[in-house]
Amino acid sequence: MSKGKEDVIVFQQTDDQELIKKLWKVYLDSFADSDDYCAQDQLCYDEITLNEAMKDNDYWKFILLVEGEPIGFCLLTNNMRKARIAYCNDRFFTKKFPKFISEGRFYYVTAICVLPEMQKRGVGIKLLEEVCKFIYENKAMVSYDYSETKNPWLTQIIQRCGRKFAPNSEIFLGKQCYTSLYYDHNGVPD
Repeated sequence: MSKGKEDVIVFQQTDDQELIKKLWKVYLDSFADSDDYCAQDQLCYDEITLNEAMKDNDYWKFILLVEGEPIGFCLLTNNMRKARIAYCNDRFFTKKFPKFISEGRFYYVTAICVLPEMQKRGVGIKLLEEVCKFIYENKAMVSYDYSETKNPWLTQIIQRCGRKFAPNSEIFLGKQCYTSLYYDHNGVPD
């Protein structure tokens, strides 16, 4: 698929099973290489829970289309219990940002993906811009997590996309590290 006409559709709910099946495939294909890069499982959803999220009004869906076909998407929710599917600690965010949470203006990205063959071609910028526009227009804030090993450039791109609307700032929330320990007398691990 070549870079072509990009559109982003935004909605809260769909029962379109054909679209949901395509998005499931985009999701799987987008994270196909995560077993090579990521100690933490990047697939928060299984087919059933993604289907449920697509039908759930508590999630905003941003679907990136190229020539009418889905090649990426982003899911946001301001329901912190539902954000837990992305392994976030809702209690931490409730304590850290109580005003935004109580006003429903805090969103968490539970999934964001673009097909690998479309990454690094600038196509995903449109998706990120639409998410930033949504956050800006709703006077909200958004948090997300990602694999720094797999996507070290993600925050820089998101900040650049957001500057299209206004200056923005980042609040560093923490870093999760995965480490292994072994003893030489056991031999070097494969």
